[in-house]
Formats: sequence, structure tokens, C-alpha cells
Amino acid sequence: MSKLLARFLTAEVHADTGSDEWSGGPLLWISWVAPRYITVAARKREQNTMSQQRFMRRGITKIFWLKEIHAKAQTPTRAELSRPNATELTEAISDVEGWALTNEAIETPDLSSTFTSSIPGEDKAEDSSFTFYEDKVSDDVEQLLPKGAKGWVVFLRKGDVPGSKSMDVFPAQVASRSAQYNTGNEAAKFQVSYTITDPPALDVAVPAASPPKPLPVPPDHPDDESVDVTVVAAATVSAHDDD
Repeated sequence: MSKLLARFLTAEVHADTGSDEWSGGPLLWISWVAPRYITVAARKREQNTMSQQRFMRRGITKIFWLKEIHAKAQTPTRAELSRPNATELTEAISDVEGWALTNEAIETPDLSSTFTSSIPGEDKAEDSSFTFYEDKVSDDVEQLLPKGAKGWVVFLRKGDVPGSKSMDVFPAQVASRSAQYNTGNEAAKFQVSYTITDPPALDVAVPAASPPKPLPVPPDHPDDESVDVTVVAAATVSAHDDD
């Protein structure tokens, strides 16, 4: 492309000379070739650029508490992600802390260098908790999550999008539950702390949606049977008195 550019910028041979050289010089380059050169460069730039559709967690991410998951890989099915096995906690949650897998690196310095290298060490889950709004009438969340309760906390990070590899599954146990007391101008809340009991399953595909229930099929009638419909007209009879 650079050679072609130099050729157009220095061309001075005209078409009426019969030469095969390009005619037009820099002006023709600017008016005809330059826009096409810029378009090609822009397309290459687009191909090498990562595009994103960014979003906010609120209103998108969903959080569930599951009583059971039968698969050893800790990947819930659609039935397990539905009632009565699953309870969605999203609307009751005020704040989220933890729920991340970290690694404690091991330093490995040696005598040959002043740089301290490191290797991956133990995996560890951070202290995790949910802060819930406290319901003035109902105690459903408190009854669902008593101290010592075991289950699975499931995050659908990008919402319930079947096939999306954005589901995180944490096997967890309720460690404590405590009400928060204050005199401020805010809603009543309580906090539930969890311990992560096993390695979480991260970036799991969201299970496919349940197929719709089929409509009831009417019973089949044998070909030799027929339905007779008889229409009976009602006659109106008027009585007349003889004079």
C-alpha cells in the first residue's frame, strides 16, 4: 500500500500520452483513492477491536438459594433451578459481599535474580454474605436460611439467559444470621454470613428453558362412527276464543 501511495503522489504522466502510468497526480489520489484507503484501514481496525455491551448488575443479575443439586459437577438442571427446590432471593437483597474465588500465591525467590517470582498456591473463597431487607410481616427468608442450613447459592450474572456461560454455583452453609440495629433513616435489614464448603463451579452454562406443556389432545373417533345432529323447530301455538 505504501508503494501505491508513493506512485499516486508523484504521478505526473497524462492519459493522452498513451503511457500505462497512472495520470492525475496528488489531486486524483485525494479525491478517489484516499477515501477507499481510509475505509479499508477502518475495517481492519474494527476487526481487531473488542466490542462490548456493558450493563449494570441491578435489574439483570439473579440470585437463587437451592436446596439440592444432584449432579457431581454442581450444575443445576432447569427443574432444580425452579420451585420448590429453588428460591429466588434477588428482590430481598440489599447488599452483596464476597462470593469470589482467590488464590494465595507462593513466593519463590532464588539466588540468581533480585526479582521475587511466585507460583499459584491455595485457592480460597472470600468471606461471603448477603444483607437482606427485613419484612415486617413475613419471616420467609429467616425460615429459609437458619444457622447451619446447607445448600447452593447460584448467581445468574447476566440474567436467566439459557445457554449463556454466566452461572456461578457456590456450595455454602449459613454460618450466622444477625439483625442490624440503628437509628438512621433507612429500612430494617439483617445479614446472613456463609462459609463456602467446596470449590465453586464458575462460568457454567445456564440450563435450557423448560418446554411448554402440550395442549390436551381430544380423543380419536373411529371412522365408522358418526354424530347425528337433529334440529327441532319449535312451533308457536296461539289459542283463540270463539265468539
